[in-house]
Amino acid sequence: MSSEFRTTYGIYQEPAERITRYSKRMYKSWLIHWHREIEIVQLLEGEYTYVIGNRKYEATAGDFIITKGCEPHQFCTNPPKMMQICKFDIGIVYNVLKKFNYPKCHITKDEIMSIPNLYDDLCFAFNKIGEIETNGGSNAICDCYTALLFTLLSEN
Repeated sequence: MSSEFRTTYGIYQEPAERITRYSKRMYKSWLIHWHREIEIVQLLEGEYTYVIGNRKYEATAGDFIITKGCEPHQFCTNPPKMMQICKFDIGIVYNVLKKFNYPKCHITKDEIMSIPNLYDDLCFAFNKIGEIETNGGSNAICDCYTALLFTLLSEN
C-alpha cells in the first residue's frame, strides 16, 4: 500500500511494497529533491556536479555518490550521461548503520581502487541488482545485494 502527499516540489509518492528500486539510463539533470530512501549512484561516464545538502561535489566516471534518506540533493550534467541508481529503504541496512560509520557522500574511483578487489565487488553487486530488477528476479535476493553494496561502501 502506498501513500502520497504534496510537497513544495509536487506530489511525493512513497514506494508500495518494494524496498530496492534500480535504474540504469542516461540522465541529464535533476533539480533539488529528496526522498525517504537512501540512494547510491554509480557514475558510468563523463563528469557530473552533485549537490548534497549544502556541499558541492565534482564527480567523474567510476565514482559513487551516496545520499541519506530525506537529504536534499541534485545533480547536473550536459549532455546526458549514463549512470545507475539504487534506492532502498533504510530498514534493510538498519543493523549495518548501528555497527558501521555512514559512508561519506562522494567516494572516488581512486579511493575505491586503493582497496584490493573492492571496485570489482561493488560493480558485481550493482550489476546483480540491475540483472535481478531487469529480469524480474526475487525481491529478497535483490535486497540482499543492495545491503551488500551498502555494507561494502560503509565498511571500507
